[in-house]
Amino acid sequence: MAISFTDRVLEITLSLLLMFSTVIGGIAHLVVEPGYVEDPLRSAVATPFDCAELTLFDVPLVTPEMGQVECGTMHVPEDWSKPDGRQISITYVVLKSTNPNPKPDPILYLEGGPGGSAITSLDAYANEIFDEMRQDRDIVLFDQRGTQFSSHLTCSYFTVNELFNDSFFVSASFVDLATLDLTPELD
Repeated sequence: MAISFTDRVLEITLSLLLMFSTVIGGIAHLVVEPGYVEDPLRSAVATPFDCAELTLFDVPLVTPEMGQVECGTMHVPEDWSKPDGRQISITYVVLKSTNPNPKPDPILYLEGGPGGSAITSLDAYANEIFDEMRQDRDIVLFDQRGTQFSSHLTCSYFTVNELFNDSFFVSASFVDLATLDLTPELD
């Protein structure tokens, strides 16, 4: 009994689909490692707040001249590999685009540092630095961890008291450079 051409094409197509799905399933299994969090941002929670609450030395940082501004705090895992662990807060400000139909991808800005806050210079960012870019996009400013408005860093090894403790500086200054071999090794 001969197999028709149509049946043979169908048989080959089904075989190829079965083989392809097996290979893709195997690759997907190799790519997803144990403990992998598929969407770590699902454990982040944004809490908006009134921008009038954002002050520095009792001076409001958000002014009417800045146009539409949104403020909030992101609550995120301190350690992204432990999404149910300790949470920290990261303050953000969104300088909304002056265009009613902005491009969908905003500009994200993180201040350099160490210790710089993107939010304390909000007036300059809103009215000068990002003014032209705001015509097409929202601008998102994050106050990084350990800076002005976000969760503070705590380092138990090097505290403020240790910083100003004379014994720390005295012990650090008594390194005898004469005992160090600073000559390069030549082969």
